[in-house]
Amino acid sequence: MAHWKNEVTSIAFTFDDNNNAYHSVALLVIIAHRIMQPISGRQMSLLTLFPESYTSLPKHLICKICALIVAVFRAYLSDQVYIFTHALDKEHHHQLELLATARLGTDKQSVELEHWLTTCNGSDGWQTKLEQVLKQSNGL
Repeated sequence: MAHWKNEVTSIAFTFDDNNNAYHSVALLVIIAHRIMQPISGRQMSLLTLFPESYTSLPKHLICKICALIVAVFRAYLSDQVYIFTHALDKEHHHQLELLATARLGTDKQSVELEHWLTTCNGSDGWQTKLEQVLKQSNGL
């Protein structure tokens, strides 16, 4: 995206260095802080309080965070008054479409993405990855 009015047509900004979709450090840190950090004033996180709601990563959470990243970048590129909330909602819808498309593929990358998003526990589950990222981000 070179101009704030351009549309995001790829999920490439979500990739990590190993070309894993939705594994970028920025995205994972925000997800981890949202669902794994203790809620203010409490000792428990959303994941601890509502484990049945987090057997897979919520697609709306992922897409809202992606939309936020894109909207912030759009605001950075814009030299005009920018209506952030409207742009964020519009981008959230667009990110939902991109995620759905990425998950429906039959190629290796799509299959791995679907497995990762729907596998909470284990060495290849998203919870392990988020715990690693959270530990790293807290050490900064």
